[in-house]
Amino acid sequence: MTRQDWLLLVLAAAGRKPLSPLQLQKSLFLVGYDLAKLVGSDFYTFRPFDYGPFDATVYRDAEEQAAQGLVTIRSHPVTRRVFSLTMRGMTRARTLEPGLPTEAARHCRYIVQWTQSQTLQELTQAIYEHFPAYAERSVMPGARTIARAAKRRLRGRRGRWSAALTGAARLLDFGTTMHTRPAARRHRAVRPRGRRLSDEAARPRGQRPSDGAALRSDWDAIGGDLRAALSSFKAPEPATHEGHVGS
Repeated sequence: MTRQDWLLLVLAAAGRKPLSPLQLQKSLFLVGYDLAKLVGSDFYTFRPFDYGPFDATVYRDAEEQAAQGLVTIRSHPVTRRVFSLTMRGMTRARTLEPGLPTEAARHCRYIVQWTQSQTLQELTQAIYEHFPAYAERSVMPGARTIARAAKRRLRGRRGRWSAALTGAARLLDFGTTMHTRPAARRHRAVRPRGRRLSDEAARPRGQRPSDGAALRSDWDAIGGDLRAALSSFKAPEPATHEGHVGS
């Protein structure tokens, strides 16, 4: 499926309501982002422009489709022009839809209908909040402020997830591969151990514990350490601040 086919599918999803240039650009941008595996490498290449993601090839393709009788381009007093499908273009789009997974076709319609429900300011602001890099050349007032706040929020989210994932990885790090060498040595020096390897190796093969039993033994030792630490833990007294007394 070519990028011109996706252009027809987006215009078909708009129904009888034509799309403005902004709605057409943003609909194709979101379709390309959400359905990247389906649109392929021959899709539009969007870059930051006055109102976010933009590719002039979208308009050239629409004009070519209009010359073939598939697209109608009409003038508009506010947006200068609007785009819609002719009856021939709608027929062509309907022949393309069966070639898409059902969920992909439904998602494409959802994206277009969402862009139609937004005002110009709401649509560009939503794009900048989710894709702050596309606000670099924006002429919309406050766009860079929105983008900076979005970048801080995204960095904070990555930091929280990174810490959570690292903590989970360390919990399951049986070989202490995530610890530095000095820390690993100190950890091994104070951590209670089971039988020495030499003791286990000295046993006959049939009497050696299984890997599962060895793991259970290790976790029993860890559980004992945790219980001992929790039993000796005492909650700190709440801090007293000016204007607030802890109870």
